[in-house]
Amino acid sequence: MTSSIVFRVDSGAHIGNGHLFRCLSLAEEFREREFNVSFICRKHHQNRNLYIKERGFDLRELESNNDLIDLNNSEMWLGQTKEAEVIEVNELLSKISNVSLLVIDHYSIDVEFEKLFDVDRILVIDDLEREHCANIIIDQSLSSSGTLYKRKNQREEAKYLLGPRFALINKKFRRMREANSKRGSKRVLAYFGGLDLTNESMKVVNAFLSLNIEGYSMRVILPTEHKDFLALEEIARQKESIELLSYTATMEKEIAESELCLGASGVSIWERACLCKPSIVITSADNQLAGSKKLFEMGLLNLLGSGDSTTSDSWKSALSEYFDNPLRYQEVAMELRKICDGDGIRRVTDIAIEELAS
Repeated sequence: MTSSIVFRVDSGAHIGNGHLFRCLSLAEEFREREFNVSFICRKHHQNRNLYIKERGFDLRELESNNDLIDLNNSEMWLGQTKEAEVIEVNELLSKISNVSLLVIDHYSIDVEFEKLFDVDRILVIDDLEREHCANIIIDQSLSSSGTLYKRKNQREEAKYLLGPRFALINKKFRRMREANSKRGSKRVLAYFGGLDLTNESMKVVNAFLSLNIEGYSMRVILPTEHKDFLALEEIARQKESIELLSYTATMEKEIAESELCLGASGVSIWERACLCKPSIVITSADNQLAGSKKLFEMGLLNLLGSGDSTTSDSWKSALSEYFDNPLRYQEVAMELRKICDGDGIRRVTDIAIEELAS
């Protein structure tokens, strides 16, 4: 009987889409290895559960209680009590045939949940170095500590997949890396994730237009529900150098065909690094700061700081610095490229299958 892999992950206005997208990339690899794959996700506001169905995966949805969500506390992003979460997930697990592995990617689910899930093996994706009861722990950040995870994990025999060698970026980036070695067109790509909570898109457009760099254009990717979308759409109509997209299914192509990328921290750093693209980034969550700061201190990243503190003027200064010496940024991108080769999905899947066979 074919084994099943189940993903417990959410997306939504308070969470973003990054957790779901990296799980989808891993799920596609498991499916290629002939596992059945299912997702268990809550129906949070502005969720992206439709993407799961569009990619042909089995989806089991749970209700969300917005009254239980605290936007400023990631431990309260579940939208349900611990007791209800465990009961509901276990009920769904019992209805899925031959579950061999539960993959958890959620800041609100930790050791107290994991001990109660009715499954033999658990793989956790984390970057907060929390307590777990897991057979495999993945933390793709450069600053992750194996010693700390081992001390906090309640399973004595476990595997720890740490650092950007295990970055969960889609295999399309690896293929694009091998096929593409060009510097890219004279285009700046601006994408700050599915939320852009600090309105960076508008800031960078204003900064770019004020510089009036001849021959360069800017492409902005921003969901239609964002409060600045209509205003940016009007700017794009008036300014030939600005293009606005609401969504792209080929982010690897967008990055590869750009010369400079502006964006948030997190897994996007490794996507850009894999394709050897210089970038200027902000942090949009506290958990992104340590890894981004380390890269900045190593001279491998231009970090503006938290999006809460950036302005159009600070973006203008950062862009001016790039355009004054783009070759220096290219050299930095080459060094960062050496750290992430885009083959993390394969490595993770190989190790997970080895664990299941043991």
